[in-house]
Amino acid sequence: MIRQRPKALQSLLTRRSLRQFHDFTERYRRWQQVLARCLNESQLNYCRVLNLRDSCLVIEVSSAAWATRLKLQQSRIITHFNQDATASVTSVQIKVNPEAFKPTQNPVKIESKPDSNRPTKESAAPEKASAPAPKANSAETLRAQAEMCEEPLRSQLLQLAATFAAATKD
Repeated sequence: MIRQRPKALQSLLTRRSLRQFHDFTERYRRWQQVLARCLNESQLNYCRVLNLRDSCLVIEVSSAAWATRLKLQQSRIITHFNQDATASVTSVQIKVNPEAFKPTQNPVKIESKPDSNRPTKESAAPEKASAPAPKANSAETLRAQAEMCEEPLRSQLLQLAATFAAATKD
C-alpha cells in the first residue's frame, strides 16, 4: 500500500486552482455582506449574489415580485457596492430562479403530542367531524353580552344563548 505524505494546508492553498477558488469564495462572501447591508433581513431570504462580471452585479431572486422590489432599490444597491472598495458596479442584473429557494425535498417532520381537545384520527368520524360541545356558562355569557347590545344583535344573541342552554341540559 502506497501512502503519501500529508501536505501542508498552506502548500495546497498556494496551488493555482485552489487559490482561485478560495479567492472567488472570499469575494462572493464580501459581495453577499454588502448586499446584506443594503437590504433588510426579510429580503435576504429571497435573494443572493450570483456573480459580478464586467461591472454588472448579478442577483438571483425567488420570484418576479422580489425582482420588482429589488429593481426599485437598484440605485441604492449600486451605491452600496461602489462605496465598498472591493467592487465597482455600474448595473444590476436580476435573475428569477424559484427552484434555488425551495425548501428541501425531505423536510424533517417534527412529531408533536396529540392535543387532548382535538379528536385523534382513530376517534374522529370518517364522514363528518362533530362540533365541540358548548360549555355550561356559554349561555349565561351570551345573555350578559346581549344586555349590552342594540336590538337586532340582542335578539340574535338571546336566540343563540337559548340554543346553548338547551344543548348543555341534554
